Parts: sequence; C-alpha cells; structure tokens
Amino acid sequence: MNAGLRVAIRSAKKAAIPETYINRVLQYARQGFDAIEFPTYDTDWDSEAYVSVSGQNSNNSVRVTDAFLAAVREDRPWELLRRTDGSVARTVSARDLWDQIGHAAWACADPGIQFHDTINAWHTCPADGAIRASNPCSEYMFLDDTACNLASLNLLTFWREGRFDAEAYSHAVRLWTLTLEISVLMAQFPSKEIAQRSYDYRTLGLGYANIGGLLMTMGLGYDSVEGRALCGALSALMTGASYAASAEMAGELGPFPRYGANAGRCCA
Repeated sequence: MNAGLRVAIRSAKKAAIPETYINRVLQYARQGFDAIEFPTYDTDWDSEAYVSVSGQNSNNSVRVTDAFLAAVREDRPWELLRRTDGSVARTVSARDLWDQIGHAAWACADPGIQFHDTINAWHTCPADGAIRASNPCSEYMFLDDTACNLASLNLLTFWREGRFDAEAYSHAVRLWTLTLEISVLMAQFPSKEIAQRSYDYRTLGLGYANIGGLLMTMGLGYDSVEGRALCGALSALMTGASYAASAEMAGELGPFPRYGANAGRCCA
C-alpha cells in the first residue's frame, strides 16, 4: 500500500466514514479502479434513505437460459425483450451484461442467478407448467401460486459424545417429514389459489441448520474437502430418509392429487 493511500485511509477514519466504505474503496483499488462514486443519503425522515427502505426487504434474482450462457461464452450480442409485448427493446453484449450482473452480486449480494433451463430440466411436475421463480431465498423452486411448509433440523443437537448420531438424525428426518405432511392440512394460506395448490401438490421442505457450528465443533474447515464431504453425506441421508417416508405415506394414503398427470415426466 502506497503512502498516499495510507494517509487517505487515516483521514477517512478520522472523518468517521464507515469502515465498510473504506474496505470497498480498497477492494475497488485492487481491481484497478481509479475513480469511485458512492451515493450519500440525507437522514431526514422524508429523505430518499427512508423512502427506499421497503426495497431492502427483498431478494432479486435474474433468470438466465442456456442460450444466454452460450452467448456469454461466445461473446455474442443478446436481445433484451419488453415484458409487455415481447418486442426487442435493445441489443447488448451478453458478456458485458454478465459482467454487470457479477459485479452487482459482488458489490451488494444481489442479484442471484436462477438457471432457468436447468431448473426446468429437473422439474418434478412439468405437465402443470414451467417453474418461473422461487421464494426469496431460492430453496423452494416450484409452480406459481404454490407454497411449501419448511422446517430445519439443528445439526449440532445430533453431535453426541464426540460423534454424529446418524440414526437419531435419520429418525428425526422421518418424523419431521410426517409432521410437515400433517401441517399442510393445518396451515393458513394468503389466497385460495395457493391453498388449493398446496393440497394438490402437498409440497414439503425439510432442511438442516447450524452446519457451521457442527463443522467448527468437529474441527473441519468450512471450505475443505472434509467439510464438503460431510455436507454431501448429511444431505444424501436427509434426502433418502425423507423420500422413503414420503413413499410410505403414499403407500398408505395414495400419492398427491397431481402425481398421476406428472408421473414419469420428471428430469428430461
């Protein structure tokens, strides 16, 4: 770091500039930027800072197709279409647009990327329409006007006397799959369409939480071969146990109402 930059950083700290801004400037400088503009906001009650707060309670995603990714790879132009009538609004460089998306995600964690063609290739109910969006955190990918009752198992509760209790974990997965199935009948929904489709598809979502705590307790690095292997094993075990429980319930009560129309059409 050169002397001028050190002086500038010391001056910024004395001026009470937020440290996040200082770190951002350093990151930009390492990438070769020599001019940076940060927006500033008045803190008055009626200022833009408060007016824009509603947009902070959201996640933004961009759906990209295989065709777009091919255009990025081959550095070809890409047509942006109007949502109203499907006509071409303008043509841009696919690679430049991809760079802008990547930079925005690096700078503020938005937007996320939804790989549209890949998602729909693994769609479990393709006969009833395409998957066009997700919930804000993107762990639920399914049809419009559907909902998913979610639950998470705290992994650290299964770490007992220096070992992970896989049997107790599998048993908990089984119980919570059943619990979530029951919860579909007990849940309240924001619209009659969502309520109807929740009964038609009976979508459930079981996951795990506190993987970071478990990895630290086990002495494994978060970004390590061993850490990734553990995550893969836990995910596989949860998937197998929940699918087995789902199949048993279907054997007793029958599959969800829209199963027949979609059977055999998954995962093209």
